[in-house]
Amino acid sequence: MKRNIPGTWTPLRIACLYAFFGVFWILFSDSILLSLAPDPELLSRLQTYKGWFFILVTALLLFGLMNTMVARRNMALHDLQESEQYNRLLFELSPMGLALCRMDGALVDINPAYARIIGRSVEETLQLSYWDITPSKYADLEKEQLKSIEKTGRYGPYKKEYIHREGYFVPVRLQGLLIEKDGQKFIWSSVEDISASKEAEKSLQRNEQMLRLFVEHSPAAIAMFDRDMKYIVASIRFRTDYNLGDKDIVGRSHYEVFPEISERWKEIHNRCLAGAVEKSDEDPFSRADGSMDWVRWEVRPWYEPEGGIGGVILFSEVITERKQAEAALRLSEEKFAKSFRNSPDAIALTSLPDGEFVEVNESFLQISGYSLDEIIGRTTVDLHLWANSADRERYLELMQKTGRVSGMEAGFQKKSGEVMSGLVSGEFIEVQNSTYILTVILDITERKTMEVELKQHRKGLEKLVQERTTALADSQQALMNIVEDLNQKTEELERVNAKLKELDRLKSMFIASMSHELRTPLNSIIGFSGIMLQGMSGEINEEQRDQLGRVFRSGKHLLSLITDVIDIAKIESGKITPYPEDFDLHVLIDEAVGQVRQQAAAKGLAIEEHLPEHTVVMRSDRKRLLQCLLNYLSNAVKFTEKGVISISANEVDDGQVEIAVKDTGIGIKQEDIPLLFGSFVRLDSHLKTSTTGTGLGLYLTKKLATEVLGGMVDMDSRVGEGSIFRLRVPLHLTVKSGEQ
Repeated sequence: MKRNIPGTWTPLRIACLYAFFGVFWILFSDSILLSLAPDPELLSRLQTYKGWFFILVTALLLFGLMNTMVARRNMALHDLQESEQYNRLLFELSPMGLALCRMDGALVDINPAYARIIGRSVEETLQLSYWDITPSKYADLEKEQLKSIEKTGRYGPYKKEYIHREGYFVPVRLQGLLIEKDGQKFIWSSVEDISASKEAEKSLQRNEQMLRLFVEHSPAAIAMFDRDMKYIVASIRFRTDYNLGDKDIVGRSHYEVFPEISERWKEIHNRCLAGAVEKSDEDPFSRADGSMDWVRWEVRPWYEPEGGIGGVILFSEVITERKQAEAALRLSEEKFAKSFRNSPDAIALTSLPDGEFVEVNESFLQISGYSLDEIIGRTTVDLHLWANSADRERYLELMQKTGRVSGMEAGFQKKSGEVMSGLVSGEFIEVQNSTYILTVILDITERKTMEVELKQHRKGLEKLVQERTTALADSQQALMNIVEDLNQKTEELERVNAKLKELDRLKSMFIASMSHELRTPLNSIIGFSGIMLQGMSGEINEEQRDQLGRVFRSGKHLLSLITDVIDIAKIESGKITPYPEDFDLHVLIDEAVGQVRQQAAAKGLAIEEHLPEHTVVMRSDRKRLLQCLLNYLSNAVKFTEKGVISISANEVDDGQVEIAVKDTGIGIKQEDIPLLFGSFVRLDSHLKTSTTGTGLGLYLTKKLATEVLGGMVDMDSRVGEGSIFRLRVPLHLTVKSGEQ
């Protein structure tokens, strides 16, 4: 602290004033005395007084000068003492460690904060040297810092560790200056304990690592970007959904990784970088290869600790398969509704547990004789539909025990009171989380009547034969009468047989209708098991994944079997109608090959196409022809272990085209060839257990080729060398009048 000294006396001023009065006194004192005292005696006395006066003034000036200098020295000493006390107080109370040490590392002075860093008292610390509290691993670093301080007069800041009294290391940050005192060099250092900041840094790094792990292994597709839309981190699901594989995308621009991104998306990103949050439950996304995906997404900004926006986070989910499953489900429901309405069989939907009618089709109304308003909301008991209550009890008991009933004979009473015979089938179905009973009734009254008539005819014929046989011994004429009666009965049997064939056709229609109804729950099973396998409804363990995979594959296999059964039943019942359309044969064959190429590639098989150079335009049922080719190609892939599969097409002279599928597979024995195109035929081979199939593919192909496409099938094969399957159909299918 600086103080002001009272007065204005300084040595320079006193010396100047003394010199001024001295010169003035010498120059003018004698002249003045002579003018005042002409008497010599008086003049001598005055000169004596003048000398004493000069001595007095000189003494006073010297006293003032010495007094001033002493005061200044005392004040300077006082100020120095106060300054040292003040600096010492700051030194002692400083929260940062301060130390003064010699160049050899001996500690000269430290403050309490320095001692606290190493867990010691000031007195204990002063007994140590700088090297006693520094780990040996920092020896080279310390030598570099000593060189720096000798060269530049300062060192640091830099980080190192001190040895705590308890033995652990304390992270510190140091910096200092080189000073000289009494001709000796010292190092003046400030030391900061950075344990808290190191822990905070570790915590931050740990949190960043946890965040990165959370994002990378999240089951959702997540990507984090900076303000330049460069990737910071992306989840494994994000890489999988967007086909990125192991590509290194961190630090790369999102627009570089996906150059097909539209301006609309860039505008969304810019708005979110400005603070907006945007999302969509379903949005089309065009990929660079021309394919289209459906995506559910949300983009929101993320913020720096200071509050500024650091970038955006993109949450997305590819929902293409879900959209396809939903579309397939809607289509299945539409087909079910159409089949329900248009089925020739009576179909009813009743609720549980009261059994009230919820929905019936037109055939049910026609058979029962009731109107829709008279049926909906009422039960079979209310309407007395069961002719025998025992049949109703047996039907409900079977439903409760097995969950389904198939082909149970029962009597039903119409509104008019007439009783009809029917084959009743039923099963439980789920509709919008509610359980119902689906009941199908096939009217077999006519068939039952014919069976009774046939039984009566047989009894009459047996009686007649017995009578005629007895009379045969009596007369040749009697024998002739028997032959005539037999001829008549034969004609009657032929008429009955025709009716039985009609019943068989109705049976096929019934099978087709029931099989079609089975596809609705199967499509739901396949669709939802596929969604669960993808983890879209939550994580599943490996055992659940294996079981769901079996459900998914079994559902696919059963659906294929039902589809084949439906097609065969429709063909046999005459319900398949060809739909001719113009199409390019090359394109059709490319489509068929494309559907089995992946399956063939998985077995290391190549597929070759040998087609005419010119365009071949056909007019036929494209869907059924494609189905035949797929059956041929699928069989070739299944029963070929190595080699090549080829498909060729050639026009023949009679306006037909011959398509052949040749493989290098296991071949077929000559004695088994006649069995190939039969139903449910699977020939024995070492591949039988490892390949799936229903045994209906070639049977259905033959049916479609001959009865729908107006063509024929043929094949040749040698065991161990391979097979060739041929299909010959007209280039232009002629549909008979009444078929469309």
